[in-house]
Amino acid sequence: MRVNRLLVLRSTPGTRDLARRFSETLRAAYQARAADALAAIETPDRPWPGAALLWAEVDSRGARILGGPPRGIDVGR
Repeated sequence: MRVNRLLVLRSTPGTRDLARRFSETLRAAYQARAADALAAIETPDRPWPGAALLWAEVDSRGARILGGPPRGIDVGR
């Protein structure tokens, strides 16, 4: 599997606000759908979709990669 670029952001009010404010820039840099990138990570024979942005929720129990962008975020849909 060849990964050319992957950005994982913690889903916080601040990072979601930045993603909304700079959505055009992020969309140009990370064109793949988040769901496709996550599927490629979870399934070894699945092709890497290209540069992707994934979101994570972090709490006292640990971290969890979200299956898609948080509500209100267009990048990666």
